Amino acid sequence: MGSPRDGAHSGRAAGLVWLIDRQEVSMTQSALSFLLGVIAPLTLVGWLIVLH
Repeated sequence: MGSPRDGAHSGRAAGLVWLIDRQEVSMTQSALSFLLGVIAPLTLVGWLIVLH
């Protein structure tokens, strides 16, 4: 299919993609936790206002 050099190159590219994915996942997780930290209290307060 391909030479060993191609395999090493694709492996390096996959490692780079994995690093980028890891960074994006951590950014997404921090953004989600921030949104949850902000939205959850607001939602609770909104429900309390609606229920009362």
